[in-house]
Amino acid sequence: MASGGHGVITTQGATRNAERLARIPDWCLNDTEVSNLIKSKFPKADKNPYQYKRAKLWAGVIYLYWRVGRTRGQVAADLQVSSLKVRNILRDIKHWRLGMRADGRGLLKKKHDTIHASVGNNRSF
Repeated sequence: MASGGHGVITTQGATRNAERLARIPDWCLNDTEVSNLIKSKFPKADKNPYQYKRAKLWAGVIYLYWRVGRTRGQVAADLQVSSLKVRNILRDIKHWRLGMRADGRGLLKKKHDTIHASVGNNRSF
């Protein structure tokens, strides 16, 4: 076997993905909560093409990453964006669910309806 890891099969990534799938947040499996999240983040998506494009991307990430169980890289390939873009969207979704600004700097001035939508669920994200 050649040095440098060529031909070596590792399962570390598969193990991490399986662990992540065991902790899927309940809200992302609920169509109503996902819809409310998207509508609260992108309220003008029906009239604004930029918001529509971003809402569609968020919905695709939620569906592929949590519902289908694809990895960040697989989601990126499916949606034809970079893995970094998917990571940033996942971070932004987490911040929005917690009632924070998308950049993580403080709370939103106006709270939206989706904050802590799953009362009693410790796996809110």
